[in-house]
Amino acid sequence: MAWLHRTANNLPHGTTGKVPREELQIELASLNPFYPVTIPQPEYPVHAVRRDNTISWKGNLYSVPLGTYNGPGTSVTVKPSDETITVLDAAGSTLCTHRVSPLKGQKIILTDHKRNKSAAIAEMMGNLAAMMPDREAAMEWLKLIKQSKPRYIRDQLQALTETINAMEPQVAAQTLEYCVAHGILGAADFRAVASKLMAGTRPQQTETKVVRLNPLGGGVPGADIQPDRSSITDYDALLGRF
Repeated sequence: MAWLHRTANNLPHGTTGKVPREELQIELASLNPFYPVTIPQPEYPVHAVRRDNTISWKGNLYSVPLGTYNGPGTSVTVKPSDETITVLDAAGSTLCTHRVSPLKGQKIILTDHKRNKSAAIAEMMGNLAAMMPDREAAMEWLKLIKQSKPRYIRDQLQALTETINAMEPQVAAQTLEYCVAHGILGAADFRAVASKLMAGTRPQQTETKVVRLNPLGGGVPGADIQPDRSSITDYDALLGRF
């Protein structure tokens, strides 16, 4: 403070040549006091969370994420707008947003709210790998699925669990072996391979044919090769089954 009074505010400025202390006295006549304005926040209605993880809003039931209900007395805050409602937890964080239904007596459920997010992904992967004869190979394969589909890994694990529960351990082992050997990553493809194996046929692995261009010769190797033609009778026989 002594330096401010002695030097910074009391001596002429090197560029303007004016004394800051004197300039402040001149500007005080033009300055107005600052009064902070407090904007009142609206109070949003509080709604009880039902056992099935839904809330009631103007004649309809709207879902909240699975696990929101934490016993009697669980409540959330509903922030309405023109066409939507936003559900907030006790800390004020957004749980979900619903588009308001113009109908009455409806139950609006978001698919994401049905997912069981309480179990850790690692635990789900461990439980699923334990269902396979070769646990280590299964875990490595599941890690690859997680890397390729990080956003949908929970859905993938749930679908794989349902598929493996419905098949014999030997078929599951053969399916896993085939998927690992051919780089197949996904619950739907796993189920398709298993169906082929249970039907007694091995899935066909299509080879990719790469055509290399010859920039010096200006031609395309194999351009004179005629493609295979299918007989119309094959399609007649196939369509005749339906």
